[in-house]
Amino acid sequence: MKVRMVMLASLLFVAASGWHEVQARKAMYAPEVGGEWKRVEVGATHVETKGLDSTVSAATLRVEKVKHEQVVLPEYWGAGSSRPSTVVAGLTIYFGSDSVRVPWSGFGRLSEAHELRVDGTGLGSAWVLMRGSGSGGAYTATWYVKDGRLIHWRVEDDKLGPERFEDASWPPVLGK
Repeated sequence: MKVRMVMLASLLFVAASGWHEVQARKAMYAPEVGGEWKRVEVGATHVETKGLDSTVSAATLRVEKVKHEQVVLPEYWGAGSSRPSTVVAGLTIYFGSDSVRVPWSGFGRLSEAHELRVDGTGLGSAWVLMRGSGSGGAYTATWYVKDGRLIHWRVEDDKLGPERFEDASWPPVLGK
């Protein structure tokens, strides 16, 4: 455990941004508390896991079929330039007795969702991961919640990784 703590401290010291801190903490805790991947269905998909202190972390993802007459965005993650068959319509993350509704900007361009998972440490934070794929390729979206607040969101192309991504932090940093 001492080696892991030293490794975590080193990673946090080197990290230049909050996202790297999140990834360093996740690398330390996620293997011990990772939830199971659950297949996403049209409608609501709910998944949960217990953290180290028995706190339940959960997420409910809403996915809708795209109606023929529905106007869609020019490009969705997972659909590329083609019209998606399903889009993410909402995400609520639960941590203990708190719940966080993710704003549209944190899911509005995601389509073709296939799997959902929650990793909860029970130490005041949780991660929600979603995998999606379609004609535009595969991607993984990650949301990080700490102390009942959405802190960070990131979606990354599974093949290109950090070369093709989109992310945001809440609250938004003013002046940048």
